[in-house]
Amino acid sequence: MILGVIAFFASVCVGGVYYVAEKNFEHWNTDTTLSLTSESAKTIKFIFDQGESIVRTVSILPLLKSVENLNKTSEAAIYRLLSEHNINNIFSSFYVMDVVGNTIISTDRSFLGHNFSYRNYFKQAISGMSNVDVAMGTVSGQMGYYFASPITNKEGKYIGVLIGKMLVEKVNDALFSSAIATNNIIMITDNNGVILGSNDSDRLLKSVGAMSAQQSEFEMRTRFPGYRLKELPYQVLMRAISEYSYPKNYKYWSKDAKNDLLFSVTKIGDLPFYMIVEIPIVSPHIARSEVTLQLAGIVIFSASAAGLVIGIILKKMYSDD
Repeated sequence: MILGVIAFFASVCVGGVYYVAEKNFEHWNTDTTLSLTSESAKTIKFIFDQGESIVRTVSILPLLKSVENLNKTSEAAIYRLLSEHNINNIFSSFYVMDVVGNTIISTDRSFLGHNFSYRNYFKQAISGMSNVDVAMGTVSGQMGYYFASPITNKEGKYIGVLIGKMLVEKVNDALFSSAIATNNIIMITDNNGVILGSNDSDRLLKSVGAMSAQQSEFEMRTRFPGYRLKELPYQVLMRAISEYSYPKNYKYWSKDAKNDLLFSVTKIGDLPFYMIVEIPIVSPHIARSEVTLQLAGIVIFSASAAGLVIGIILKKMYSDD
């Protein structure tokens, strides 16, 4: 009787401990993941800020106004200026385009003479908007982040565009060395869900979910001409990007892995890029269950031992009477 009562309450105790542990672990896991994702996004934003700052600063220097009436002397002077301001070689190429999109000055000579008027970054910059975009280089064959700012003359008329191209490795090196990248899958996507960087190389240049016809056409026309972009099955992430308002976690059941996945989604500043961290949450659950089972064994063993001792003492007391 005594043993049964003790065992009952011990079981209730174990159940309560498991419930509390499960809830606390879930909140800790999701909150911590989202916090680490947001911190990593800030680190990446700092790198983008450096690129933006350099291009904007150089684009308003007086020498750039000579682009409107370029000659060999001013061309050579601008070339030296761009080379000097490519701090720590942050850009793989630093170049000037005229009002119709022709490359007229470049630290990478292979860019000269090529027209990039179809690029989204050029269209925005020649309209007066400094911006950052991503694209696969049609000349270099290398993907990069393109920082673009308009160049104006003394009257404020747009006479060209200054572009700094940063290879994605500059961002990826910082991304993959972050704490959140350890044992997790981490991704950077554009605003249409195309994966630009990931420590899972099989995901590169795939969209996290199905794109609309309009999104697909934009990506293949301006960012990745000639590329066939495959799709991953995470439509929940496409909705997370299209409806984004603040950093948030999403739970997804993976049929392939046969376990839940936790996605943390954070926008990188006000840029058209997003950071996504994927964590399988089956492993923590197993670990939590094992700890709880161990605790259950200890509680039940202790309760049973205590009950046995009490039973012996009571039996002795009654037998003495």
